[in-house]
Amino acid sequence: IKTSVTGTARLEYPNGTVTSIDADTSIKITALDGTGNRSRLSLLGGSILSKIERILGTGDYYEVETENVVASVRGTIFGTEYRNRISRVYGIENTVKVKTRDPKLGKPVEGTEIDVKSGEKASVNSTDITAGIRSVQKETLAAKDFQSSFTREHVIGDFKKEDLKKDQVRGFIKKVREHNEKDTKFIQ
Repeated sequence: IKTSVTGTARLEYPNGTVTSIDADTSIKITALDGTGNRSRLSLLGGSILSKIERILGTGDYYEVETENVVASVRGTIFGTEYRNRISRVYGIENTVKVKTRDPKLGKPVEGTEIDVKSGEKASVNSTDITAGIRSVQKETLAAKDFQSSFTREHVIGDFKKEDLKKDQVRGFIKKVREHNEKDTKFIQ
């Protein structure tokens, strides 16, 4: 699936999971069962927001892969962005498991998995991996992370009233607001 520079798309799975695809994004569906409980997307470029509505069962999975990262969850909301050989995974609700992926071999690198929680982001740069640095960098989200149209429209703008009833989503918004308390324009 490829969107134009002005277009967006939305995948809705039978199990209630939703993948919002930003403008100028290209993805490939590499695995998908009839229920939506087993799915794997390859993000070739651009950004997506994934909302897994319920906890997936044993043996079920939802994964997003880029050239250099694998993000997997069992039930959460998270964003994934891949541009200029840099992957970013934004934790919004619950926990996202993020692991470095070797760009040459196309396989996850064992021992590199970290948990990205609500209000955090992980970053992986392909240049670092080829130079032998295989770790995932993690930090708290800041105001600068919400300057792109993807994060403003799809991360903050895509919350529904049901999402805002969830303690973890409210906690995410509170964390980001507190971290950016001096940025009045952002808070508004």
